[in-house]
Order: sequence, then structure tokens, then C-alpha cells
Amino acid sequence: MVSLLMVVLTGLGVLALTAAGLHAMRGTQEQQLTVHTNTQAVARAWAGAELVQQYLNSLTTAEVEAIPNGALTLTGVQGVEAQVTNNIDAGSGVRQLVVNVVGRSVQTAVVVQLVYEITPPSAGAPAPSVSSIGTVDINSNLDLKGSIRVLGGTNANLMVKGTVDLGGSVEGINRVCSTEDMSITAAISVNRVCTLGNLTMGGSASVTGDAEVKGNVSMSGNTSITTVLANGNVVLSGGSAGTVSTKGNITVSGGSARITGTAATEGNINWTSSTAASTLNANGNIAYSAGNNNTALNARGNISLSGNGRVQTLNALGNTTLSSNSNTNGVMGNLRVGGNLVFDKDQVVNDGEVRGTLSREPNGASAKVKQDVTRNTSLVVDVPVVSVPVVNPVFKPSVPVDVFLLKETANYVFEIEVGTGKRMVTVRNVDGIVSGTYYLGDYSYKWDQPELARGNKDYLCEAVNDSGICTEPTLPYRTLCQGSSQYNGCFSYNAGTTKWTLNGQSMAPGVAWFDGNLNVSNGTYINTFLATGNIETSGSLKIFSPNYAGYTPVCTDSRSASPYGITVDFRLSGLKPSDLCQADGTYLPNAIGNTALMAGGVNASGMYVGGDISLGASNAIYGNVIAGNILDTTGNTTVVGSVQVANLRSSAGTTTTWRGSTTIDLRNIPSTFTPGLLPCMGGTCTTSGNATGSAGTRIRWSRFL
Repeated sequence: MVSLLMVVLTGLGVLALTAAGLHAMRGTQEQQLTVHTNTQAVARAWAGAELVQQYLNSLTTAEVEAIPNGALTLTGVQGVEAQVTNNIDAGSGVRQLVVNVVGRSVQTAVVVQLVYEITPPSAGAPAPSVSSIGTVDINSNLDLKGSIRVLGGTNANLMVKGTVDLGGSVEGINRVCSTEDMSITAAISVNRVCTLGNLTMGGSASVTGDAEVKGNVSMSGNTSITTVLANGNVVLSGGSAGTVSTKGNITVSGGSARITGTAATEGNINWTSSTAASTLNANGNIAYSAGNNNTALNARGNISLSGNGRVQTLNALGNTTLSSNSNTNGVMGNLRVGGNLVFDKDQVVNDGEVRGTLSREPNGASAKVKQDVTRNTSLVVDVPVVSVPVVNPVFKPSVPVDVFLLKETANYVFEIEVGTGKRMVTVRNVDGIVSGTYYLGDYSYKWDQPELARGNKDYLCEAVNDSGICTEPTLPYRTLCQGSSQYNGCFSYNAGTTKWTLNGQSMAPGVAWFDGNLNVSNGTYINTFLATGNIETSGSLKIFSPNYAGYTPVCTDSRSASPYGITVDFRLSGLKPSDLCQADGTYLPNAIGNTALMAGGVNASGMYVGGDISLGASNAIYGNVIAGNILDTTGNTTVVGSVQVANLRSSAGTTTTWRGSTTIDLRNIPSTFTPGLLPCMGGTCTTSGNATGSAGTRIRWSRFL
């Protein structure tokens, strides 16, 4: 088997990739944000990732299986390499291809590792429309005084459309971005931040990668940023930065404040910190009063040295003033000045040329302080123009959330009959129950009928009286509920609060839709819960989305194994959603099955209603949590999936406040479960799968190496 595969893409260069094509790929990849200030190497790496995806989409299932480890040669492009490192059989005909894509420019190389998931072709129905979100997408202000921890999410992003106040704990987040001002005051470490507003950092906060800021940057305390890219002013009264590039001014003050690498600005630099600089480049003026660490000053305006000002080289197109306070300070190497030089007898100049005038005659050869400086009226000082890219992150709109649109996809639709207040449920696509609409009611105990010689709560009925007693039974006797005992039900309804309460051991697996508010209290459930109102959870609760659970827990009665721990008895035995459980013994995931909780939607009057989700203590949620409005966490919650706070009902200034401990665990994700993938509810959607007969390819994970 050959180790070198040729991907022929004739005439297709990196620059020929359309913005729409790149956005489609990055929408999957970045989920939420496209930043146009990345290096050419980064752009080429992502372009290469798109080309590999296009190539895989063109192959048959057998051809994908035959791909060996080794190089993929991308012809028709420049500066892009690809290496297959693993070809994995993920089961059910799905292949996972691990590929390292390298983007190169003159100065750097960027490696992106991607896991491509290739599904076999499916004939028949056209591919469904889907949308996707990132790890955490918040469409409101965020006030985090609790903690958020992401496990296993190498590309996990916290995207906020509003202000961000991080005063709690953040762990495992790759990127935090906001459309308005961001404040980080706790001992938080993230790989990257970006904001359309200003960035304020205090305490021991650190950014190990890039900080891309449309406004101003302010750093104090023991903060650190590896790379600052800004449009506004950058002020360090404390802390450290690796490199700084900005269109505004740079100010470095305070004894410990420092920029260890190059500082470049289209404006001015004022350095009064006692820590020496490395290289300062400015289109404007530079004022410097620190020591020499092989320090180079380059200004297209004026330069002044004062205090302890001592540098290795100095280049200025304008005037230069040397007024340091010691006869050991000044310019230890070359000085080149296109304007005039003002200096006194105590300033060291080892090798100086000045095109303009000198304020005094240089010291003679016998003087204690060396001043080797001459006029050269033909001198041309070379100080390149500093050009900093414009920082302007573009945010993808939040995915619309409308539970009303998903009613017809549910296996169980819970409603209240108008005029009577009786509880009703419409069942569809469930093996063991004839599709139709039923009342929920109770049967009387009958010792001489084995089916009724037990508690009979919340059974399906053709008719019930005003007391909720079944007057016309549904045969065979069936319930959707496994209460805490045979004599307990699961479903109650409060007309005053329009709230359904689910409390029991479990219910029949599948998608459950509720008209009104919903409280899920106690128990273990293998369901997607949809509510047109608000959702709250309480007690010791586990919810597994159907796609997370997969075939055995959803499609059989075997649910006792960890982590489910459900012992199915006669009440739920044999009930399974036939749209997920196929006749050939396989599981067919759909987009809604990735979600555990979703709330809110547009009612018949055109108003957005509901959408608040409140997660209580000791909750474990295995699936996406999608709040059409606001999400509140006060307890100790684990979410295995993505989180969205859409803020579709509240005002623009609404704040999401997280005081509890939230863990998002993206480790050991089953092949049937895709975090962040949702059914289309409006906005920009794509298709899932491939209806043409060729294999469908999507990017499941990615990370920078």
C-alpha cells in the first residue's frame, strides 16, 4: 500500500478559497468566532484543513478505509502540508481520520491537528438541516464569580456577546471572547482572549497565547499576556507581556512592568518602568528611562532618554534628547538621528551620526565619558513604518432557540386540555404504544386482575373523569412512568404556575416535549427534555441525552450498568423510540437527540416566552443545555456537552450570573453523540450527512499543536 496520496486540486490556490467556504469550515471548527488578524500561516493551515475535508468528501467508504498513515500532497496550493497520523474504525461504518495540517509562511509554521469523521452514505430521505454552537455561547453579559472547568476540550471556547467579568475560576478554556469590555481579576489562565471592547487584567490573571483587543488594554499586578494585538492604547502599570503590537500608544510604568519582546506601535511609547526593554518600534515618539538589555529604540518621530536611560542602539527620524542621570548612561552602540541631537557632557555615545545639529561639541578623546558623534548631512536613517493589522473579531450570530418548532419531532408531547385542565400526552414513534393522543390517569386497584393488582399511577387512558381516574382504559395497560414505587406516579401539573413536575425513578426514553414550565426533580432519565416555558432541576438528578446513551440504554431494557443505574421493571419494559432504534439493531442519531435540556420559543402571538434554565445542586447532565433566554447555575453541576445562553427574551443589558461550580466534560464522547449539534430552528443552517450517496465528512475535533 502506498504511503503517499495525491490530492489533486487543479488551479485551486489558497487565495481562491471563497470567504463563504472558509466560514463554513470555520463555523464547524471555531464554532463561534472568525478572527481576521491571524497570521498567513494560520490562514493557510485552515485553508488546508478545508481542502482535506473536500478531498475526503469525494471518496467512497472503501477508499477512506484504505487511506494509510503518511503524507497527503496538496497540489495547487502553497505553504500547506498534511500528514495522516491515524485511521480509526469508530464503529457502525464510521471512520475517524487524524490529520496534522501545517500552514507555512516566511517567518513561521502553524500546525492544526484535526479529527475528520467520515460517515457512510445513507440512501433515502434528504439530509436534515442542522445548526451548531461552540462549547459555551453566551448572548448576554457574563458575571462569573463561581467556577467553570472544561475537561478534554482542547478547542473549548467561551463566547460572550456582552461584557465579561471573570472574578471566579476558569480552567481548561482555550479562548474567552466578548463583544464588549472584558475584565479578568482572578487567578485565571486561558490560552487566548479577544474582545470588541477594552481588556482589563488584574491580580494574577494570565493569557498564555494571544490577546486580540479592539479597544484599550490595561494590565496591573502580576498579570501576563504572551502576545498583545490591539487597536487602542496598551498600558502596563504592572505585569508582563511578551510582544505588543497596537495602533494606539504604549505606556509601561511601575518597577516590575515589562514587555520582554518587541513592542511595536503606530503611536508613541512612554517607558518609565525600571525594567529594561528589548526592542521598541514606534511611528511616533519614544520616551525611555530604563536600563540596557541589548535594548533597541526605533522611532519615526523623536526619542528622549532620561533617568536611567541606557540603550544599545537608537534610530530616530526626528530629534533625539539624551538627558540620563549618570555618566554611564546613554547609547552604548550605534546612534543614528535624522533630526537634531540634544545632549550634555555626561551622555555616552559610542558611535553616533546626526543629520541635523548638535547641541554641543562632543567630548574629546581624553574625556571620561566617550562621545563619538559626528554630523552627516547626507545621512539616511532607516526606521521601517510600523503597520499593525486592524483587530475586529466577527461573531457568528447565536443559534435561534424555538421549542415550538420541535413539537412534531418529539416522541412524547405533554399538554393540558383546554377547558378541562386534564393532562394529555401525544405519543409517536414508540415501540410498544400505538401512536396517538392519550390522557394521563390512574386505575383503581383490582385484586382479581393481575395488571391492576398494584399501584396504577399515570397510565395512558382513552378517557378520564374530573378526578383523573381512567374511565376508558387503553389496552394493553401502559405508562410512560417508573415512579419511586408502584404506587407513585411521575407527572404532576400546577395550573397556577403552568408547571409540570417530573419526579420518579425514570421515564420511557426518547424526546419529551412539555407545554409550559418544567421541573425535573430526582431520578435518572434517558431523554431530551423540551419546554416552551422555563426549566429547573433539583435533587439528585442525572439526565442522559438519547444520543449520548446510544443503542443499548435507549433501545433495550438493559440500563442497569454504570453510569445509568436504572433497573427497568414492567412499567417501562419494551418501550423504545423507533425513530432512533432501527429494525436492524442499530442506533440512528438525530440532531435533537444531542440535547438534554432546551427551553423557550416563539408562541402563537409572536412573543418569545420562557427560555430560562436553572440547574440545581448535584446535577449531572449528559447532553447539550440550550437556554433560549438565561442559564443560572448555583450548585455543583456537570454538563457533558455544549451550553448556549441565547438571551432571546430579556433586554440587551441582561447579565448571566454564575455562582456555582460548573464542569463541562468533553472526554470520552460516544460516537453517536455530537456536542453542539442542534436541529435547525432558523438562522443559518447546514445539512447533516450526505444524501447523494458519497461519504459525509465533518470535523469533529481540532487543536493547535
